[in-house]
This record gives sequence, C-alpha cells and structure tokens, in this order.
Amino acid sequence: MARLLFISHKSNLGGPVYSLLKLIKYLSQEHEIAVVAPGCGEVFGVLKGMGIPTYRVEPSGLTWSCIPWLSRLIFQGRFDLVYGNNYSSGTRNALIASKLVGRPFVWHIREMLWEAHWRTAFFLKYADAIIAVSQVCAQSVKHYVPKKDINVVYNGVDLEEFQTDVMGARQGVSCTLGISQEHLVIVSVGNVCVRKGQGYTVKVATEVLKNHPTAIFVFLGRLDLEPEYALCLQQEVFRCKLEEKVRFLGFCDNVPKFLQGCDIFLHTAIKDPNPRAVLEAMAAKLPVVAFDVDGIKEMVIHGETGFLVPVGNISAMKEALGELLGNLSLRTRMGEKARERVQTMFNAKETTKRVSGIINHLLKAR
Repeated sequence: MARLLFISHKSNLGGPVYSLLKLIKYLSQEHEIAVVAPGCGEVFGVLKGMGIPTYRVEPSGLTWSCIPWLSRLIFQGRFDLVYGNNYSSGTRNALIASKLVGRPFVWHIREMLWEAHWRTAFFLKYADAIIAVSQVCAQSVKHYVPKKDINVVYNGVDLEEFQTDVMGARQGVSCTLGISQEHLVIVSVGNVCVRKGQGYTVKVATEVLKNHPTAIFVFLGRLDLEPEYALCLQQEVFRCKLEEKVRFLGFCDNVPKFLQGCDIFLHTAIKDPNPRAVLEAMAAKLPVVAFDVDGIKEMVIHGETGFLVPVGNISAMKEALGELLGNLSLRTRMGEKARERVQTMFNAKETTKRVSGIINHLLKAR
C-alpha cells in the first residue's frame, strides 16, 4: 500500500474539487492518502468525514515560501508520490517540492491551458505523468509540451448518488421554489462567474418565457466568487420583472437530489473542458442544452442526449429549449440516453481505475 499526497488547488467545493474527492474515495481503498489544501473551505469537513488526514495552508495557497515545508512533509511523511489537482501556482510549487525529494509527480489538468503563462511549458515537462480531462483539454496541454504523452481520463460520476425517488425529488424542488409540480424546471449548475456565462441564461429566459410562461429557470452555485457579476444578473432579472421565474439559489449541498427534481439542464459556459455539472445532469436523466465549446461535444451527443448550439446564439438555444419544453417523450428519451452514456463513458469507478493504473505504473518504475 503506497502513501499518496494530494495537492488541492482550492478548498471550496466546486467541479475540480468534487472530482478529486471522487478519486480519493476509491483510491483510499488501496492506498494511504493525505491532502494539502489552502484556506478553510468545505473540503476539510468532507475529508474529515472520509477519515482522510489533511494539511491546511494559508488562504493564498502553497506559495514559494512553502516549498521547504512541503518538501519536509513529503520526505518525513514517507509519501511515495505527489498528485497535483488542476493547474495553479500551488501545484507548480508542489511539483518543485516533489522533485527536491525525488518523488514522482502526477499533474491532473482540469482546465483549458491555451492562455496559460509562458512558464507553463517549463513546469509541465517535469511532471512524471500528465492527465487531462478531455481530448480538447489534452490538446491545450500538448501545445506546451508537444513531445510529452498526455493521458486523457474523463471525470467520473457515482451513479449510485442518482437513485433518489424522482417523485420525492420533484416534490422537494417544488417545495423549495414554492411552485406546483406542473411547472417545468430548467436548471443551471455552476458558480456564478463570467466564464460560466449565466448572463446568456438570463437572456434566453426572457425569450423562452414569452412562449412558455410556466417554465422556471434556476441557478445553483456560489454567488460570492464574482459578486459584481452576480449582482448585475440579479438586477437584470428584477429589471425584466422575472424574479418569480428566474431564481438564484446559491450553493446547494445536494445537487444530485435537486437535479432529479428538474426537467432540463442548461449550460452556458463559454469555456469548459469536461464540466462535472453536465455529467451529473446526464446521470440524473436530464437532457442537456449547452454551448458547443471545448469538451462539451465529447460529452453531449447532439440530437441524442441533448442539443449543442453555437456560443452566444440565443435564438438557437431558445429553439432547443422550446422543443424540449413542448415534448415530454423527447425529454424522457434524451434523458435515458444521457444516463446510458454516463454509465458507459463517465463512470467514477472506471475513472479511478484508469488513474490508479497511471499511479501504479509510476510507483513500479520507481
């Protein structure tokens, strides 16, 4: 049983951190694991509940000054491998620390790196293994290290989390929103920020509601990451007098259950390599309407598990949502196909199996 040290670039719960937690859940069955994370976010409580040791660093993360401390931790803790979750200055410094004490480093990239700093190529080439969450994500990494092999491993979802009684879930959503179950709920999950493009959701909502007045648009996700942007969206909703039809619920601690009480998933991100929120919606049997960007096309099959539309095309998004809102059998059929696709390609156990294979290969080589 090897000892693995995971470096989380954040401690607040979000897609990349949730994906890390899924890996840790299964990898901890065959390895001893500890985690280093910055600040005082929710991840520490989750890891404590899992029985995983944690090391907390300042909110600013693993700065250059932390490298000696981290090197000692790796050496004295007898860790056999260091695993960096996503690309950040903290994970770059963790790579340096791992090299100082002669430990292999795995770098799991969960974002697009087309616009990364010039230093990116220098650090990436020293990783012993690089994992990207989609083919297009791998291409963005390959841009910096063309001679290095990039392992593509999609994010994985625990389908067991999506076994909730659907009628009970619908009742819960209806109760939360104060609506009858006859309303159709279009949900968007993601921290409210410019990259996630929730402004497009507000725009399309104003158009869709003209023909489908019983539809409800719901945002799940933190509002404090880019508060000015979130405030502008809320003000626009009030200006259009849609506050009863477009709801901002903030952070949700049980997304799987909420999703199963909804009807359609809307994703308006303008950049996204392999969004966990889309996978979870598919696992919940929701048809997906999304902008055709980055790794989305590797997840959603247009016309089969949902609809993909050009970025920023509100008219096409309105048409896709209208088609789904008016056709229960289409929603049901696409939702079933979406869950089947998750079972086949985005299963958490299979994802962990592939990552475990990469880790074990490095450990044997060492």
